[in-house]
Amino acid sequence: MVALVEPGWSAADSQFCGGSLIALRWVLTAAHCVARRDGTPMRPERVDALTGRARLSRRGGERIPVASIELAPGKHDVALVELTEASTYEAVLLADADDRDLVTGGRMAVVIGWGNTVDVNPKDHHADGRPADDLLMATVPILPQHRCEAIMGVKRVTKGAPPELCAGGIRKGGADACSGDSGGPLLVGSRFGYVQIGVVSWGDGCDLPWSPGVYARVASLADWIATTTTS
Repeated sequence: MVALVEPGWSAADSQFCGGSLIALRWVLTAAHCVARRDGTPMRPERVDALTGRARLSRRGGERIPVASIELAPGKHDVALVELTEASTYEAVLLADADDRDLVTGGRMAVVIGWGNTVDVNPKDHHADGRPADDLLMATVPILPQHRCEAIMGVKRVTKGAPPELCAGGIRKGGADACSGDSGGPLLVGSRFGYVQIGVVSWGDGCDLPWSPGVYARVASLADWIATTTTS
């Protein structure tokens, strides 16, 4: 797990997005975390990547400056962040272009991050909760793709992996990612260990009924990720 933080500030005060270490010098995150309003990447010197720390207010881990930022082609909410030096931590496994066995509707997935906790005022679902200091985990069910398309209006495709997937409760809401979790990984267990299938992208509030979280689907960009991180 990676925290994206602002240089010159403590991690606890400046963490703004999550990410995942997918290679020794590469972090996968959401494009909206590291893009300017005009759609171009922000300056790399404005971001540090922090790995190896579960509690942001503690010391330890590795804080590595960013060398470059690559935004995914098209309208995919995915970006790759290149580090100035290699991390010593282990990289996560990524889903490949054929992830059908990993994203079956009803399968349980895990999302982790330091984002906001439950809403401060239960009667005001748009009131932000406080950011977490400790890395948190939520278990969420993956929605069948046709329900994701119908409820959240994500794009339907006829060929290849759809660019987005949904996960979370429906009728009663429930565990969910929230503000500050953007860019973090959505993971499922496999015989090879945990595999990342999604990147926290967007949603309508947090923990709300009929509003699951929407995740950028790793499989839809598997070739671009492989080409960018090995070139």
